[in-house]
Amino acid sequence: WITRPLAATSSCEGGTWHRSPPGPQSAASSCIARGHFPPTGRPGRLARQPYARGTPLSTAADSIDLDTVRRRVAERLRRAMPADAVVDDPERLRPFECDALSVHRQPPLVVAMPGNTEEAAAVLRVCREEGVPVVTRGAGTGLSGGALPLANGVLLNMSRMNRILKIDRDNRLARVQPGVRNLQISEAVADLGLYYPPDPSSQRACRPSCPSSSAG
Repeated sequence: WITRPLAATSSCEGGTWHRSPPGPQSAASSCIARGHFPPTGRPGRLARQPYARGTPLSTAADSIDLDTVRRRVAERLRRAMPADAVVDDPERLRPFECDALSVHRQPPLVVAMPGNTEEAAAVLRVCREEGVPVVTRGAGTGLSGGALPLANGVLLNMSRMNRILKIDRDNRLARVQPGVRNLQISEAVADLGLYYPPDPSSQRACRPSCPSSSAG
């Protein structure tokens, strides 16, 4: 029932979504690089520096008025994408406070859920102009804390970008958006005698980005 394997890469209409190469240190290094954990492995505090618009919030004082920043960023994002694609209510942010590594929890500043490449680009543009860090989230099934949000950052949730863009049978390659589930790929290529081979138990939930943390 498992015939020939099929490779899959996460991408958007305008280009490929680049990921860190898989390896035993990639997940931890990624967390440290985004400010999730200092080298000690414990959550760190933000440096006490004055905040000005356009200054990265990751280096701003933890005494800044995050509610003011949240309202401004959310307002700008809603002008760039559908209103229901932006979450800034504190209670509605709770489901996004961690991935499957629930020992660490941190609600994000705002959640943005783009439905296409243009909206994703708009989110990144706003965050760059506002100096707000961005953490990307897929299905939230990771066990390495890779989708752990930042209190002062936007969580870019890719679940709405869930289209299979191209299937190349001869090269056994699928070009998909980052919100596609593994099972969608297997179902789409079943008539071609192909099967996407990661761990079958994760087919219904996980995205093709799982190789970035040596998962599946």
